[in-house]
Amino acid sequence: MAPSECLAGPGEPLALHLTEVARCVGARGIYVARKLAKVFETTPELAMDFMEFAALMHDVGKADAAYETSAEYFPLHEAHSTDFAYEVMLKVKEKDATMPLRNSFAEPSIANVALFAIAFHHYSHKTYEHHSVGGLAPRCYEYRQAIEAWSPRTELGKALRDAALALHGTTRSGTHVKLLEVVVKRMHPKLLYAASAVLGIINECDVEVAKKNRRFST
Repeated sequence: MAPSECLAGPGEPLALHLTEVARCVGARGIYVARKLAKVFETTPELAMDFMEFAALMHDVGKADAAYETSAEYFPLHEAHSTDFAYEVMLKVKEKDATMPLRNSFAEPSIANVALFAIAFHHYSHKTYEHHSVGGLAPRCYEYRQAIEAWSPRTELGKALRDAALALHGTTRSGTHVKLLEVVVKRMHPKLLYAASAVLGIINECDVEVAKKNRRFST
């Protein structure tokens, strides 16, 4: 096993993976952030903060205690990541009414776009058991290094960073299942297209970073 307890894949520290994916998204996502800003009537800076937040959160679930004996394979880690990210957003919403978190996951909002990107960054090729996974009980905290290294552009972005650092885990809330139900029923076009755009960038960066850093067997 690699020296780090928290891995994103064979030989790749989770903190390194999250940091580099977020930086990649920040560098390549400027055009998408501008489009999102127009669609959701916000600023490009805030849109980028939510995109980078999604990139930082997408693999946090790999730190869950469920993978204690399987440090290089993380089935359904997206559900753990999504519960954690949603709890972070709720914490911010409690203190700041401007947090664009809506009452329904089906409503078009930049916050929901980020949640969908976190939940489905591996698209839909896996089988998701209802209420079978979720929550985050970290066995390791190296992923916090990536969050600490993040420099948000807006006050809401800074609030997301601070809330993520203050949250040491979360219970299972079924966020991933609720998002999946929205996908099955029919997503609002504005939400669908925006989430797809962010997913495309995150997945592109995810693959490139993994290829560079991971120890692949031949």
